[in-house]
Amino acid sequence: MIWLTLYFLLFNKLYANETKEKELDPLFEGWYKQDFQKCAQPLTKLEDYGCLSYFWNYELVNMELLHDDPPIIIYRDLIRKTDINAFIANIRDEQRKIKSNLKALHRATELTFEHRAVLGAARTFEKISRYIPFIDFTISDPWQVLVFDEGAHLAPRHEYINVLSEDDKLRYKFGNRFATFTIALQKAMEGGEYLFSSMSRKYIMEAGDAMLWTSMDEFGGKEYKTMHGDCPVRGGEKITATLRLRAKGQFFPMFAAAFGYYDFAMLVRPNVKYLGMTPIDDWWK
Repeated sequence: MIWLTLYFLLFNKLYANETKEKELDPLFEGWYKQDFQKCAQPLTKLEDYGCLSYFWNYELVNMELLHDDPPIIIYRDLIRKTDINAFIANIRDEQRKIKSNLKALHRATELTFEHRAVLGAARTFEKISRYIPFIDFTISDPWQVLVFDEGAHLAPRHEYINVLSEDDKLRYKFGNRFATFTIALQKAMEGGEYLFSSMSRKYIMEAGDAMLWTSMDEFGGKEYKTMHGDCPVRGGEKITATLRLRAKGQFFPMFAAAFGYYDFAMLVRPNVKYLGMTPIDDWWK
């Protein structure tokens, strides 16, 4: 009985210390102090770094592997400047409509667009659909556009839908969110890094780059390591456009469910003869 009492006392002390360390910073809504402090650390050294490229539809697609488990991939110079400018012009029009300058201090402005609703979004959507063939971008949520003015940020979050705690009608039709694809439309002059807080990794993208990471593990559960946030913008403005990719009908989660791992070779070395093929076509039936 004495040992049991000592165990509970020790557990309560450890839990109290952990809770104290994880205390939310009152100055930055949603951030834990220890996570927010990671924004001040240097950019992550690329120990797992790999540089890859392939030709598709007569165009060179350049990629960089930033992390291998779970994979975090950057597509360099994927979107042309003319398409970026068109997308940003659409965003400015929408901002004027909703008078988004009346927003809360330190918070990013969020806008949504259907995949092909406006010229810039449509051009960008067609581009990524053509040159990344083994992902069906049509099976995704609408574009989530985030505009970060100076001082704005967004605390770490996760795209995976917790089935028991969140109401998500799209999940019943298209499955859970298995991956995230985000495009840098405009880079901040200073700050605004992309932080994967659980792995203590911080990256930066140039305008026109895109980043892909998984939100679902090989077995259909939540990939906890890819909790991510946007560090405060210390100068200029940052704009991103993100697609949360759904699992139903996608080759990646189908393959992973059957074999226990994601086959990223189809991203770095796509082969047209395998398009539309899967070893378990009836997985979702």
